[in-house]
Amino acid sequence: MFLEEYELTVWYVYEEYDDSLGMKVTRRSERTYLLKDIRKKTPTHIRGKDINGYDFEIKTVAPFDYQITKTK
Repeated sequence: MFLEEYELTVWYVYEEYDDSLGMKVTRRSERTYLLKDIRKKTPTHIRGKDINGYDFEIKTVAPFDYQITKTK
């Protein structure tokens, strides 16, 4: 039996501000998830199943950065 596994890394924006020079600064935090199935992937919505078989979903109004790596 062949099992696929994916590593999903998502960077969430947790702070945006203007620095003293007037430049916009965005701070992001990184979170990694292990998935065995990905059914939908858009810049604002990702759906699938985690490695334990539970439904997994991230849905936001603002687009987020993500990277999907196939590990198996």
